[in-house]
Amino acid sequence: MKKIAILCSGGDCQGMNACIKAVADTCHSNKIELLGINRGYQGLIENDVRPLEKLDVANIETVAGAIIKTSRSPEFMTEEGFNKAIANLKLNGIEGLIVIGGNGSFRGCRDLVNAGVHVIGI
Repeated sequence: MKKIAILCSGGDCQGMNACIKAVADTCHSNKIELLGINRGYQGLIENDVRPLEKLDVANIETVAGAIIKTSRSPEFMTEEGFNKAIANLKLNGIEGLIVIGGNGSFRGCRDLVNAGVHVIGI
């Protein structure tokens, strides 16, 4: 894979930035482009996507919350919202998605996997 994305879904917690940093460091070491999706699945629906460069993640593991913000997205649970999310993954050339979240987030992961998307849940 050459390009992946990461998003945070559901409630905020202090470990999210540490996960984002670990993923970013691994991507940068392996020459994989990493995109951050702001505001979780809702940001994916709205195509609120940005590159996460080394300077973007410097020292974020010491800060609570998520630099890419997190949210809950009732729209993602609709067929229309889900289809917009899939379309934006394709539009951005995203080959894999990392989702940081809990139960509801992982139900979204399951649906994406069933639609053919490569997903890792944290």
